[in-house]
Amino acid sequence: MMRIDEFVAIKAEFSAEEFTRRVLIEIAADDRTPADIFSLSDFGEVSLTEEAYIITKANVELSYSCSVGYDRYEQYYDSHSKSTQTRKVTDWKPFSGNANSAVGCIVCVGETDLSRAQKESGDIRQFLNLAKSENKAACYGEAIEVSSQTEKVIRQFCLSQCFDKVLLPGNWQKNKSYTGTVNITKQQIWKMPEYKLDYTYGGQSYRATAKAAGDCKVNSEKPSIKASLDKRELNKIFPLFACGVIIAVLGILFAFCYPSVNDTVGYIFIVIGIGMLIVFAFLYDKFKKKNISNNKDQKIQHLEKLLAEKHLKPLTASERNAITKKK
Repeated sequence: MMRIDEFVAIKAEFSAEEFTRRVLIEIAADDRTPADIFSLSDFGEVSLTEEAYIITKANVELSYSCSVGYDRYEQYYDSHSKSTQTRKVTDWKPFSGNANSAVGCIVCVGETDLSRAQKESGDIRQFLNLAKSENKAACYGEAIEVSSQTEKVIRQFCLSQCFDKVLLPGNWQKNKSYTGTVNITKQQIWKMPEYKLDYTYGGQSYRATAKAAGDCKVNSEKPSIKASLDKRELNKIFPLFACGVIIAVLGILFAFCYPSVNDTVGYIFIVIGIGMLIVFAFLYDKFKKKNISNNKDQKIQHLEKLLAEKHLKPLTASERNAITKKK
């Protein structure tokens, strides 16, 4: 079992109501969410849980090896062009060395995947920096079981932190590998409050989460639809697309398959056909953006109604602008 030197708890800085507002606004601002998401979704109750993270400080001694590449330019004779040409080549050489440094990492209790821990670490560090110092306090530490897989992730994380500090020579590097020893000097368990909100739409379940302190950044699973034109709008401009394709094809036939007819006519047809397709693409994009705008207007209407039903603070002008802004 790992030695834990200190337990620290962070108090919630945001209410469940504020978290709910942020979730709903974040869903509304996403272009991919359907217009009826607020009228047809069933939102559950907000729950507040504690996520435990291990903050580790360690001294690492590392041995590493890799291949380093050095670029250079050389001249050669090109038999095709019958001239001297210049090309860039890379010379690869083996390289190895040793390194040692003090490192630190943050890993969720129960984590078993190194890449996921590395990806999440930045957000947790930002959260710790933004959380108010008066809401951080030492607490009584209950026994927390840390699996051998999590211990392995922590040590691998520390090794990778040390290797990332190594300045490798050359223009390129590949086949990187390293091993070493990790001497843990201090470990803390930080209990971080986290809000969770589950909801369903179209028979599918989704979840939104956020740390209950700091900037309360929302991570939300959301249903998505592909922004496109409705059938009536598509019918208005589809003849332009069809005619453009037909005229361009006829132009190709005239210009390349039957040049005796008049290849100039063929080229003119090609230009006209391509021009019609460009106009079609422009109109398609214009109508699609209009649909996205209408979609957001509908979501804002349903959102304002839902906020009122839940007795939550109405949208501010800046929040409305953030939802409707073009992306």
